[in-house]
Amino acid sequence: MFSDAHKNCNCDSQDSEEPTVLIILVNYKRPFDTVACIESLLNQSYRSWRCVVYENGSGDDSFLVINSRLAESGRFIQCERKIRDGFEVGVFSKSTNLGCGTVAIVKGDENLGFAGGNNAAINFAKRFGVFGNEFVWLLNNDTVANDDALFNLIKRMRMPGAERVGLCGATLLYFGSKNIVQCFGGARYGKWLGSVAELGNGKTLSLLPSSAEVEPQLSYVSGASMFARNTFLEAVGPMCEEYFLYYEEVDWAVRGERLGFCLGYAPDAIVWHKEGAVLGSGRAITRSPLAEHFGLSSRLLFTKKHYPLALLSIWLVGWLQFVKRIFNRQWINAKVIGNALLLKKYQRN
Repeated sequence: MFSDAHKNCNCDSQDSEEPTVLIILVNYKRPFDTVACIESLLNQSYRSWRCVVYENGSGDDSFLVINSRLAESGRFIQCERKIRDGFEVGVFSKSTNLGCGTVAIVKGDENLGFAGGNNAAINFAKRFGVFGNEFVWLLNNDTVANDDALFNLIKRMRMPGAERVGLCGATLLYFGSKNIVQCFGGARYGKWLGSVAELGNGKTLSLLPSSAEVEPQLSYVSGASMFARNTFLEAVGPMCEEYFLYYEEVDWAVRGERLGFCLGYAPDAIVWHKEGAVLGSGRAITRSPLAEHFGLSSRLLFTKKHYPLALLSIWLVGWLQFVKRIFNRQWINAKVIGNALLLKKYQRN
């Protein structure tokens, strides 16, 4: 058992005094980013956490690289490496003088997408008795968290009157710029055009707003850092795996809102994000065909499920995107957008 391995690694008993947070990372072909993210977790001032890394069927040596890098770091004790319920799993624990933290790397056989990978990791944690006491932090593997990020997320979720805050966002900064904001917690979503406006995008960290300023504007919490309350997970259920990529977090927020949950923001929880590192999901002119296809197909699916009256306008906006890609001579991107509009599946090479 993962939990047995955790007990056998002589973890610092101080950590048992605080509720344990489960941290979820999903790796897809970026093992070095995953290791860097884990290293940032080692420096967290809040030490009571366990981490499950789901290797999302990369088809390369990611699983071996992550295991070997952690083993060589000198900051972990390798507890075990074995097959559990058909999964190959490597388990590591922090050295005693660094406090208690356990990392399990689970090797998946296929790419389940963003929602599927996170759900698989959560299910693994539940199966082996390492689910968080109160909270689960779903964190992109291409992020690096500052030392007090976890502490500040917990502080926001434990404020008086915060019991109905189901998901809490962090301050996301662009990794390459260090103090330029990607978003304050998340974004506003416009249902009629499918428009997304990341709150605070492009501002500097010196203009950090309060939770009270940001939270009324949030439509959803950014998927790069979603701090979830266990009661939210139990009531709302897992992320919808019909979305292979994109709109999972918007769908989750809408489902939660309809059950009486709201969204939170922890300004001092700072997370640097290497946005679009894997998928090429940045500006339209450089967006990958995969990002183009699922950006539109998931938007259509989300609209059909939650705002069916807006489906026609979303479909027309999609055709406008198609025309723009033709005008810019982005032939492959135009083709995948056209296929998404015609409800054809994405064809991987």
